[in-house]
Amino acid sequence: MKSVPFAVQLSLIVFLVLIIPFVVLMSYTGFTTLRYSEVEIARSSLEHIELNRRFIENFMNNIAGQVHRFAVYHDFYLYEGLQKYSAIQGNVDNGLRIQRLQRELVSIARTDEAIHSVFFFFDDGDYVISTDRGIVELADYPSLSWMRAIPARREGLGGFWAPRELQSSTVREMLRGQDSGYFTRVISYVYPLSRLTTAIMGTVVVNVRESSLANRLNPGGDRDNPLGIIILQKDGKIISHPVESNFLIQGRNLPHIAEILDSEENSGYIFVSAIKTADTNRTISGIKTPLISFLRESDEQYLYTWLKTGYFEWVYVSVQSMEVLLSRTGRTIRNMIFLSLAVLLFGTMASMAVFFWVSKPMRLLVNGVKVSAGIEEPAMRNEMDILSSAFTRIGHKEKELRDLLNEREKDAALLAIRNLLSDDPLTPQETGILEQVLPHKYFRVAVSALDNYEEYRRRTTAEQRAYHRFLFISGAEKSVSPPPPPLVFQ
Repeated sequence: MKSVPFAVQLSLIVFLVLIIPFVVLMSYTGFTTLRYSEVEIARSSLEHIELNRRFIENFMNNIAGQVHRFAVYHDFYLYEGLQKYSAIQGNVDNGLRIQRLQRELVSIARTDEAIHSVFFFFDDGDYVISTDRGIVELADYPSLSWMRAIPARREGLGGFWAPRELQSSTVREMLRGQDSGYFTRVISYVYPLSRLTTAIMGTVVVNVRESSLANRLNPGGDRDNPLGIIILQKDGKIISHPVESNFLIQGRNLPHIAEILDSEENSGYIFVSAIKTADTNRTISGIKTPLISFLRESDEQYLYTWLKTGYFEWVYVSVQSMEVLLSRTGRTIRNMIFLSLAVLLFGTMASMAVFFWVSKPMRLLVNGVKVSAGIEEPAMRNEMDILSSAFTRIGHKEKELRDLLNEREKDAALLAIRNLLSDDPLTPQETGILEQVLPHKYFRVAVSALDNYEEYRRRTTAEQRAYHRFLFISGAEKSVSPPPPPLVFQ
């Protein structure tokens, strides 16, 4: 860091100080936003599935209402005695009356393009009046045995709805082994006539295309995408599914459908994946809704929303990918993070520019110090390190100068005393020095010298002479009393 300029160091410090609360804030904001989005998406999915339920029930009730009005207001007494196919063969009047009934059925079929076909047959009759095959005998029409195989009939305006596969082959073709294997997936509305409302017994059947129902529930969706809205009967049989091949299969075999069907809640939502980790509860509009915490299935998260109805005893289940639903939220969070990072980086660059501007006098001071002190910097160092080094060197030089000055002052004092002792003329500076060295009014001066100094110098070493000098000076200082101690000059 010593090679990094001081302004850059300050900018890095500011960046690190800001990035820590930024990371904490972004983490908390992202987590809170995701959790809030999950709840709002679940609420929206419940509202969406409720709207679809109302739409489908209104659509079904509209068809049932038309059949009901047809049964109430049509003159069925005109067909008394025409229950057998032989009664209309060769009889123009009887044939015209049956054709009038057929035209009424055609008018029902044309009310909505979702209706595949409509047919009517008498309870004791041997022929069928239909909109797709005309007036034909039972043997020349697809089998009606499915009506007897329905385990339970849910009444709706006097009729019931039954999902089934409408065979294209007739009974006669089936007996001949000429089954084409082609069928149409339909949901049939079966309305049995009653003598309480009509003059004759019979049954009206309206076949509604399941594909039309699926397209209304999942507009624009492919029929091979498992995500979307599913309609099931209370026993688990699928009435409509985004994947066309799942029609009429047992929905309990699909992931998480069994636990939804077995749930006591009439509506709710779950976030699911492979392994359940925790169960909690949430309440939406007064409904206590079980919530399974986020889990993973092949790195995917899914939202299951369900709604159970009492009118048809159907269950609506919506399966949605959370990755798709949260994509916009994820983009918003990412954009917010990128924008915040951009603001943070811009602020750091701006602070760096300000610090460079503020530290300009410091850089000028550093250059001046380097020039005046003769400091050479072979390595890249910042301003603070250079100033610290310069002040350290200045301190060392100041100490050296102080020591040198002390030595000079001592030498000047010795010279002044020597001139005083030798009775040489004194300069004003020397007089001032003597006044400082000898501040007392009266004083005595003792001068000592060694005899035979050359012989003494020859017989002793420098260390010995220094020790002898120390002993002599110590003795001289102790011989004078009272204090102050004498000044001794060598």
